[in-house]
Amino acid sequence: MVGVFCYHVTMNPELKKHQSRAKELEELLASPEVLSDSQKLQSLNREYADIKEILDTAEKLSETETALKDTQDTL
Repeated sequence: MVGVFCYHVTMNPELKKHQSRAKELEELLASPEVLSDSQKLQSLNREYADIKEILDTAEKLSETETALKDTQDTL
């Protein structure tokens, strides 16, 4: 089902932008400069949590769509 999710992300430019930003934030959150700045760390963590929630919801939607299609095919 992950492949389906990637397909939806590729097809939806907004989700693709969120996915790219999440990856960028992961790299920033691991950097010594951010780790030493508690305000920046907190701000980036909040942004990452918000984006992650969007991406997780999109993945659940994709899984649900796939399950629905599979059920319809069975009927």
